[in-house]
Amino acid sequence: MNYSYKHFLILKSRANKTMNTRIVSDSMSPWIQTGAYIKVKICPLEEAKPWDVVLFWRKDKFICHILKEKNLSTFRTFPLRDLEHFITLDAPSHRSNFLGVVMQPQFGFLQKFLLKLRFRKVF
Repeated sequence: MNYSYKHFLILKSRANKTMNTRIVSDSMSPWIQTGAYIKVKICPLEEAKPWDVVLFWRKDKFICHILKEKNLSTFRTFPLRDLEHFITLDAPSHRSNFLGVVMQPQFGFLQKFLLKLRFRKVF
């Protein structure tokens, strides 16, 4: 689905609402496949926790990645794709570009535990 920055700002103003959107890349494979629909709770960055799957705006499109860390002005994320070969954090994103937390499909305790166990020494 194509969204404009104007549409992003309208969505962002709807705090505590949900939206559905479709994944158009394989950056979250194998856990969220290309073409899958996700349900997102629109919320401030303060409600997101490290290892949550989040949706944010970057370079004219939505990005769905895993939240690694946040501070007063920025947050950092990473994709699942290619983690076996090369691990890198995304460039910092300004907190104003954050939209919300993915509620469905939900990463449960087991998935988050496996991510932490696998990548605790890397990040």
